[in-house]
Amino acid sequence: MTTVQDLATIYPFDEGHLEAILQAYEDIGIRCVFALQFTDTAGAKSIPFWEEVVPAERRGALAGAVEPFQGVDLPKLLRDIVTSRRRRHPRITLALGPTSPERCTPALLQDLAELSDTEKLPVYTHIYESRAMTLIARQTHAAEDRGSLISYLKRVGLLTPRMNLAHSVWMLPAEIDTIAQAGAHVVLNPVGNLKTRSGVAPIRTYLRKGLRPALGCDNCSCSDAQNMFQSMKLFAGLAAVSQPEPGPPTAADAIWSATVGGARTAGLEGQIGALQPGMAADLSIIDLTDPSFVPLNSVARQIVFTEAGRGVETVIVDGRVVIADRKVTTIDERALREEVADLMKVLRRDIEAVTKRTDAMLPYLMEAQRKTWQVDIGLNRYVGNGND
Repeated sequence: MTTVQDLATIYPFDEGHLEAILQAYEDIGIRCVFALQFTDTAGAKSIPFWEEVVPAERRGALAGAVEPFQGVDLPKLLRDIVTSRRRRHPRITLALGPTSPERCTPALLQDLAELSDTEKLPVYTHIYESRAMTLIARQTHAAEDRGSLISYLKRVGLLTPRMNLAHSVWMLPAEIDTIAQAGAHVVLNPVGNLKTRSGVAPIRTYLRKGLRPALGCDNCSCSDAQNMFQSMKLFAGLAAVSQPEPGPPTAADAIWSATVGGARTAGLEGQIGALQPGMAADLSIIDLTDPSFVPLNSVARQIVFTEAGRGVETVIVDGRVVIADRKVTTIDERALREEVADLMKVLRRDIEAVTKRTDAMLPYLMEAQRKTWQVDIGLNRYVGNGND
C-alpha cells in the first residue's frame, strides 16, 4: 500500500505538466506506476443520447472526462514518453492508459497492443464502470459478441496478462470467463463506485471464476480520500449484498488484493507488495497501541475492518522513510497547505464558471440519463436486485 497507480489526465497535453507530475513523485519519494490517460474519440460520442438530446447550438459545451489531443501523433507521443522516461528513476514505472475501450478506435488499440508487447508495458483502462458506459458499448460495438468490450479488446490484441480492467462493474459472466482464460486482471474501486452510484461489482463471481481482483481508490472526485483501508473494508463487505451466505472475500483476501494484487497488475510481483528477502523495502508501520488494535485479536481483520489510516505512524518506500511519527519527511507540509490555499483563490473562480456552464446543461444531461435507464442491457448491478 505504498505504491500509487496514476492514470493522469493532462488536457491539452503539455510536456511541462507531465514533467511536473513525475518530478513530484520523485521529490516526495512515492513509488508510482504512471500512465498518461488518452483517447482518440470525442467524449460526446461515447455517452448515450448526449448528441440526441442536447440542442445543436449547445453541443460545443459537451466534453467527456478525456478528450483527443489535437494535432498530436498519439502513438508516437506514447512511444517517446516510454523511451525517454522509462528508466529515469527506479521508483517510477510507466504504463499505458487508454481511457476506456469504447472511446478508442481499433487502430489506436492495435498500436497500443504492439507497444505493450514490445516494451512489456502494463495497460490500465476503465471498463463497464457505469450502466451508461455499458450501454454505449452495446450500441457502438454491436458487431462484437453481444456488444462486448472484452471481445473487442481480445480482437485488437490487448486482452493479455498485462491488461488491467478498472471498475469492471457491469461485466457479463461469459466475459469474466474470457478474462480469466486470458490471464488479464480486474481492479475494483468500491468506494468510488458507490459515491458515483455506478453499482456493485460481482466480487464473488470474480473469485469463484479464478480471478483475484486488485483494489484501487479512484480519483479524489470519485472517492474523496485516497485511502486503501476504505477500499479493503468495502471489498470484504460488499459481496454480501447479493450473496449473504458466509464466504470470500475474507479480510486476508482484501489485504492480498491491496498489496500483492496491485503489484501483479503492474508486472512487479516478486519485487514489491510483500515483505520477503530480496524485495524492495516498501512497508507501512502501524501503531498497535491505537484503540483499533486494543485488544489485538486478529491483525488481518482489525486492519481491514477497524483501521482507517489513523494508526499508520511510519511509511518506508524503497528503504527511505517518507513518513515518520505521522509526518511527511520529504516535503514541507505547512508550506504546501499555504500554497494550496493561495491557489484556491483562482480555482474557486474556475469552479464557479464550470458550475454555471454545467447547470445550464443539466436538464439535457438528466434527460439522457433517464433514457439510458429505459434500455435493457441484460444485467443489473444494484443492491436489492443483484445478479452476482
